Amino acid sequence: MKILVHDYSGHPPQIRVSRELSRLGHEVLYLYAKMNQTPNGNLTEEKSQQGSFHITGIESKTAFQKHHYFRRQFQEILYSKPLLKAVREFGPDLAVCSDTPLFPLNTLRGYCASAHIPFVLWMMDIRSFSIRNWISKRLPILGSLIGTGFVKFEEYIARRSDYIISISDDFCKTLAQWRIPPDQHDVLPLWAPLDEIPVRPKDNVWSRRYRLSHTTNIIYAGTLGLSHSASHFVEMAKHFARRSNVRIVVITEGPNASYLMNEKNVHHLENLIILKYQPYHVLPDVFGSADVLLAVLNDEAAAHSAPGKVLSHLCAGKPQFAIMPRRNSMARVILESDSGIIVDPVDVDGILSTLERLVDAPETRMKMGRKARMYAERKFDIERIGKDFEALVTQPFAGGGSNGRGRALQT
Repeated sequence: MKILVHDYSGHPPQIRVSRELSRLGHEVLYLYAKMNQTPNGNLTEEKSQQGSFHITGIESKTAFQKHHYFRRQFQEILYSKPLLKAVREFGPDLAVCSDTPLFPLNTLRGYCASAHIPFVLWMMDIRSFSIRNWISKRLPILGSLIGTGFVKFEEYIARRSDYIISISDDFCKTLAQWRIPPDQHDVLPLWAPLDEIPVRPKDNVWSRRYRLSHTTNIIYAGTLGLSHSASHFVEMAKHFARRSNVRIVVITEGPNASYLMNEKNVHHLENLIILKYQPYHVLPDVFGSADVLLAVLNDEAAAHSAPGKVLSHLCAGKPQFAIMPRRNSMARVILESDSGIIVDPVDVDGILSTLERLVDAPETRMKMGRKARMYAERKFDIERIGKDFEALVTQPFAGGGSNGRGRALQT
């Protein structure tokens, strides 16, 4: 079967399961937005003994304005043209779309409907809620109306998708509110590529390069967008400034990186280290350099976002300190695995005091790290996940069923 997987962000789980679909005998084309400034997974093509696997990065003719919101919206609309060109050339039997901005997402969905190609929405988060929250803060009256329009737009896309796979039970409440029948969606919890994130020693090439092999390192690696607060890292650096051996390392890019650099200079925070995104192949060494790995999520994003970095931290065998509401699905994973500590994002004093206790408890950190890796080894079996994913994206259309929009799969 010819399966198209479009993953705008090029993230590790989506790439890894695409490889697995190829190993199961399918012809898979993995598309991602090459112009998007974000950490990527392993984007090298590898030969499959069964099917075939190809990766194509969709590029933009102009520099991508990721952090200029309205310019970005226009560029994302233009992105649809080269995206559809790649889809037409491939001619898939099935399209799976993940982590994609709403305008190109709807364009791809509409094309699949017109071409009678079953369209599966792989829901990593509910984007419109973040958009609504962001716009409402900046345009108090008009922003609420615009934000509600985006929510209605995402509901429209979801209702017209042939099938939906969400990564969290938390999303099911919204899907029910959008009147999407229970037999039209399912849940497959997200995972991280265990084989690509092995446990690494702290003293490694990367840690030596940044003089981190003999310090106590609290590390955050990833995007800092609408659902995150960078101010927590500044407060940590201020709190630990008196301790010469502690480092707060933030690996990110964009406006929040600029904000952190400015705060570092203003407050003379020599213990705050800000780095650009690191290549995917060095990520295990980055995680290995950490004594504590950080995850952050604002309260307002708890019900519609699930930070996948939590799962990568589990693979790395490191304790994590999660600044997020306990009701979030990834907070529940941390509690279930007993691999870290969760603190409410509004409790600044609690964040700092609890983090300091964790820093001063090396045995506790070691136990959490061991439990993290053990949990990942139990849960992230890619062969099982690949078969489960294959069944979820193909079985709804077996025997001619496609909700009247896509065509039945030729298996």
